[in-house]
Amino acid sequence: MECLMQFKGLLEKHFHSIKQVSAYAEKMNVTEKKLLTSTNKILGKSPKEMIDERITLEAKRLLAYTHLSVKEIGFELGFDEPTNFVKYFRKNAAQSPMEFRESSSLT
Repeated sequence: MECLMQFKGLLEKHFHSIKQVSAYAEKMNVTEKKLLTSTNKILGKSPKEMIDERITLEAKRLLAYTHLSVKEIGFELGFDEPTNFVKYFRKNAAQSPMEFRESSSLT
């Protein structure tokens, strides 16, 4: 449980800049396997799934509640290229950022 809580704290602090499980494991001084075992045992999710969920959640929040462009949101979330952000979002949210923004604005 302690390992999971430490990971969640680090994830909340660094999800904008760190997307690799190995980097989180290194910061925690544990192996990737130990981190995977901890998250799977308690939450039934891999660390990578948790990272992707957190980034996607923040992307959705920014798309729904700000007027930032998709490009600006991508940069805010640590993507070097807007196309990489769009591909990532589409993979994790099953729609493009613009489709999500349009569906979330109920005006």
